Amino acid sequence: MIAEIEQRLVKQPRQLLNPGIYTFINPYSYLVLRKQPELTELLDGVAVDGGFLCWLLRRCGYGEVQRLSFDNTSLAPQVFSQAQAKEQSVYLIGSAERDNRRFVEYLQWRYPQLKVLGHRNGYFANQQMWRQTLSEVVKLAPDIVVCGMGCGLQERFLTALKHEGWQGWGFSCGGFMHQTSRHGEQYYPAWVDRMNLRFAFRIYDEPVLIKRYTVDYLKFAGVFAWDQWRRRYGAR
Repeated sequence: MIAEIEQRLVKQPRQLLNPGIYTFINPYSYLVLRKQPELTELLDGVAVDGGFLCWLLRRCGYGEVQRLSFDNTSLAPQVFSQAQAKEQSVYLIGSAERDNRRFVEYLQWRYPQLKVLGHRNGYFANQQMWRQTLSEVVKLAPDIVVCGMGCGLQERFLTALKHEGWQGWGFSCGGFMHQTSRHGEQYYPAWVDRMNLRFAFRIYDEPVLIKRYTVDYLKFAGVFAWDQWRRRYGAR
């Protein structure tokens, strides 16, 4: 693991108590963020989304790393429930327009007192629209921003918000919005979640991810082994 990620590794939920920008990595997103150390340096915390990667990190001496993901099997219910209880406001950005709207409808049903200040899809026609959205979110000043635009872009948007002066909790959420909008509150069947077969279910549900879980994960194995060799022996 590159130093920028290691220094920001979130092992327990309590490490997310302070406002900041947090993202969640799996083998694929590890490869993406590994190439962008200048972006990773702006993050306040990097948690691990995946039982296998947690196990691998523990075996490599990173301590008791827990799986943390921004979905309904992990952190999302805690974040939204606490936001509702504490009257904290939320802004939601990501996914296609239809899925984004349906996700907001789900949240309003599940957390009826939750303050949703605004929401939009995760696609931008140009840089002007990107900058305009940043300005709008900063002006709204939500306590929490949840962003699901795919690895790399979602982290870039959240860190850009922070650069523009916004202060609060920013969470990346990957495909959580469109998964929930299409399948409801329980995306993963209980037995899939219990047996840590979430990756297999995602392949079944989204066959387009086959390359990610085969070619990219094999690439991750080699890259991760190389990073650990450099970490141990100080190679540059």
